[in-house]
Amino acid sequence: MSNDTLGEIHWEFDTHEIDKEKIFGVIEREGVLSEDQCSICTLRFTFTPQEKKKYSSKITLYIYDREINKKIPYKELTLEGEGLHPRLYFDKKELIMPIVALGFESKLKFKISNEGYDNTKISHKIYPEQIEKDKIMKVTYIDGVDIGILKPELRMEISFINNKPLSLTCRLTFFDENNKETSIMVAATTDNSLFTNFSFIQRNHNNIEIIEDNDILSLKLSSEIEEEKNLDDNQSVASHVSSAVTKNSSVVGYNRISQKVLNDNCEYIKEYLRLI
Repeated sequence: MSNDTLGEIHWEFDTHEIDKEKIFGVIEREGVLSEDQCSICTLRFTFTPQEKKKYSSKITLYIYDREINKKIPYKELTLEGEGLHPRLYFDKKELIMPIVALGFESKLKFKISNEGYDNTKISHKIYPEQIEKDKIMKVTYIDGVDIGILKPELRMEISFINNKPLSLTCRLTFFDENNKETSIMVAATTDNSLFTNFSFIQRNHNNIEIIEDNDILSLKLSSEIEEEKNLDDNQSVASHVSSAVTKNSSVVGYNRISQKVLNDNCEYIKEYLRLI
């Protein structure tokens, strides 16, 4: 170590032990601090785990004592880290999709984030697998299937639609290229009950009407009712209103309800009670 200049503190790390283990490393092993300027030195370390476990090592910081002309131990630092396998994680604990009426589509956007992958392609399955085969539910990759250091986050969208009353909870599982699994639970409901669909009506009160057909009450788009008047009996119109969660929605997908919408809902209930 070089001779000290008045007003300077020379410091140095003893890295013999961590150099043997090759788990932790020190970027700057020595440096100089100026006493009169109260200078600050940023210390940087590296961590390269080899196994899935917790690691801990100690290193000693030495400073140079001008009076005895030698370096002396000043402080012992503990370096800790935990090694984990690369994984994917979600921005939500579970996917609770907005409730919808029969034949209407429910949508929910979520994100998948990377932790530890340099680069990998992901795929998915929905369990039970019959759900996806019956086209009740599907997953859309908005940003593609590659995730890694350059693309640490992917936006996804899951949609659900059915023409019969159904309430389900299923498991959505994503796979990396080594078939390692990461799962999240999904809940969805569609029904023909006005009370079950109360939140759906609140979000789409300007676009739907209650229709009575052979003693069965159902919800239909206002635009469909007008178009069906001009169609043959063999033609049909697909529902295009969807119930989607936006960035301003709450955790269960329900936007804040205005007083006007609440008043409109009361009118729907009065009409329902009149029809039955």
